[in-house]
Amino acid sequence: MKHRFFITLRSFMLVICMIGIAAEGQEIIQDDFTFRLDPITRTATCLNYFGSSEAPVMPAHIELDGEVYPVTFIYHWAFMNSGKLKTITLPETLKKIGEMAFAGCSLESIVIPNSVDTLMAATFYGCPQLKLLKLSENMKFLPPGLCYQCTSLETIEIPNSVTRFSCQWGDNNNYYNYEDWGDDSKLFVDTTFFMIPGMEFCQCSNLKEVILPKNLWWIGSHAFEQCISLKHIEIPCDKVKHILESAFPATGLTEFEIPEELLTWGALFFYPAKETARYVKSYCLNPYPNFDVAGTNNQDWWPTCPLYVPKGMVPVYREVWPQWINARIVAATPVELEGEWRTFCAVEDLDFSGVEGLEAYVATEYQDGKVLMEPIEQVPAGTGVVLKGAPGFYEIPYPEQDEALEPVDNLLVGLNYGERIQAETEDGQCNLFFNDATEMASLFYGPFMEAERAPRLNAEGEQPMFAPADGARLPYHRAYLQLPASEAGKTVDMVFGSFNGIEDVKAALPTDDNIYNLQGQRITNPGPGIYIQNGRKFVIR
Repeated sequence: MKHRFFITLRSFMLVICMIGIAAEGQEIIQDDFTFRLDPITRTATCLNYFGSSEAPVMPAHIELDGEVYPVTFIYHWAFMNSGKLKTITLPETLKKIGEMAFAGCSLESIVIPNSVDTLMAATFYGCPQLKLLKLSENMKFLPPGLCYQCTSLETIEIPNSVTRFSCQWGDNNNYYNYEDWGDDSKLFVDTTFFMIPGMEFCQCSNLKEVILPKNLWWIGSHAFEQCISLKHIEIPCDKVKHILESAFPATGLTEFEIPEELLTWGALFFYPAKETARYVKSYCLNPYPNFDVAGTNNQDWWPTCPLYVPKGMVPVYREVWPQWINARIVAATPVELEGEWRTFCAVEDLDFSGVEGLEAYVATEYQDGKVLMEPIEQVPAGTGVVLKGAPGFYEIPYPEQDEALEPVDNLLVGLNYGERIQAETEDGQCNLFFNDATEMASLFYGPFMEAERAPRLNAEGEQPMFAPADGARLPYHRAYLQLPASEAGKTVDMVFGSFNGIEDVKAALPTDDNIYNLQGQRITNPGPGIYIQNGRKFVIR
């Protein structure tokens, strides 16, 4: 009921405002779009669309009397409640999209061009059929209510240019800082609905995967509230400083990591369904902040699952968070094996010496297609390792000594936050992924091998390494193998213990007579340059 009233009220306001803006500049119709031309800025604003196409293409420029006006702004509510749009192609001239521009419409997919640097409040509010949303890579923040009630949205990747959700506090702790949005939003923002920032993905009930930007430092209130299908999310634990109240309530999250430099612990920022939360891992050495902007105590509800805390912090956490007394507060790092092995990388030093049934290995040497995997017990922070053991859940303790462990020689590159990894680096290294978890199955194969000939990977340890497609993404707390690019296309074996030992895990990268460039791309008719064939470089002059 509130939703219908809200949309009706907005429609009435739109009619009133359209009457007012008509006098500000000349209106012109092109390709079934209505535009307003600004004679001062020499730009065009899209006001609405009245055509019948389900996939219209918005013009990039409007011409009038020999003048060219680039389309830079989509006006507030321009496509609101449109029942015919399935998708729309936006021009690369666009700079800003107004408040509720697509609210309540029938969009199924949309790509925001990289020319856009600002989306205003509730851009896609209440779009129940929206499944695909690609955001501009030049946005700095997400607006409140961005995808509120987009119940068909399953995956969202937030560009690395975004550093925070919603707007920061303004003067006198006023949430809405209009300086972030410009004069337009001061006129049209509904303060009764957006009295607090947040709700960016609130009630996106089918949202399963969220890829947060690696430089994110601010997560707004109610950002993922009632995302009941969300099982996992990667928090950039070395960057995030503020998580506001009720950011992750009523989700399906099975695990959660509290960032190490978190300054604002919003009330009830994490409380999934009790039966789904398996553990909470905290990196924070200062758990005292309980900045309660909602008037609710953080201790009102917390999951009863184990809480893993930094070394030496168990007594502190027991004092500060007594609600966890009935659960377990443990100084350790949790890790799970779904198969018999996986790669792993931790933020802190770890001691595997007393962990029964689990071994850690580093890659110390590469010779003639063989990678030597040597056992290691005291693993320095940030070190990529291969874990071998029985499938199950393990608690890895910290070393007893106070001094940090020294780095070790290792061909494995560890990740403490998910990244897109290129098949070949600029300095001539070939990156090989490991099929160590189910989420790896979604990655593309190639380009060092033909897709139809690429071995299908499995969890039993057969053919565990492959070259990723350019831009393939590796999840966090994982590792990948880095070898010289000249080795691309060779068979690579992992040998545990020594080169004379049993080769119990093998990675088959098929060899053939195909020719590849240094970027790993297959070349049919090579011209002058440097190429790779059967693992060897050659030059065509």
